[in-house]
Amino acid sequence: GDLIPLSYMNLSKTDYEDIFNVDLTMPARLSQVVFSGVEQEVYSFFLAKGLGAPQIAGIMANIKAESGFDPAAQDGNGACGLFQWTGGRFRGLKDYAASKGKDWADVQVQLEYAWREIDSDEGWNGNAAQRRQFMETSSAFQAAVLFCSYWERCGTAGAAAKRGRYAQEYYSKIMSAGQGSNIDYVQ
Repeated sequence: GDLIPLSYMNLSKTDYEDIFNVDLTMPARLSQVVFSGVEQEVYSFFLAKGLGAPQIAGIMANIKAESGFDPAAQDGNGACGLFQWTGGRFRGLKDYAASKGKDWADVQVQLEYAWREIDSDEGWNGNAAQRRQFMETSSAFQAAVLFCSYWERCGTAGAAAKRGRYAQEYYSKIMSAGQGSNIDYVQ
């Protein structure tokens, strides 16, 4: 039959899984997708948190745009780290790192700190609907744009679109390994 985009069905991931008796979570073998250095650490971290390929690709696209995966990146305007934290968010990262006895530029510290925000509405500027949309989308482009607009708060449509294109590249790499299970289309 014809392919129907999952997003046209207006179903949450959970509802889709229940109705069609499928599991859309990432299989363990996806840990075999190979990235290099910090990219691999980021990929493995969010895979272990149970995020799907579109969400991981969206986050990775934003990190690429923000810092080029340099955990010690500083832009000269006070933005620092993988996600280019500023102001209170950067102070929070430094405090979190200190509480763990680590430097703020430690990759795992930054990922753990980011996860605390990603996994709560607070990190989405209190916007539960946008967080839910990010977590449920089957589109890497949309995941990157949502993450940029509501978590990163990058500010411009051009920046969001660029990150969406990066996300599509990461998503393709993940899925081309032949191991992805996040279904974009159903028969």
